[in-house]
Amino acid sequence: MVTYKDADAAKKYFDKSWLDTPRGSAIRELTFRDRPAREAWVKGTMRSFAGRSVWMGNEQYLLMVDYDAPLDLKADIVKFMNSLEFPSSPSPKQ
Repeated sequence: MVTYKDADAAKKYFDKSWLDTPRGSAIRELTFRDRPAREAWVKGTMRSFAGRSVWMGNEQYLLMVDYDAPLDLKADIVKFMNSLEFPSSPSPKQ
């Protein structure tokens, strides 16, 4: 988890950084546990990457998996990403 003093400025920076994801990557916006999130799947020849960013107020939760490209780990990675739980607190304003 990363906490930012200025959540709006940090979110704008990270929104731009997703634009640099390699061509052929799968990127999608989603809502995860009532919070805005973004997910990327980058397939390489030797290594692949899956990541999810979830915003909760001024905090960003980052989940990242780097794995051998020949392996089909999508189901396990999705299970890992979906296991994220948040501390008890009110839902953020969106």
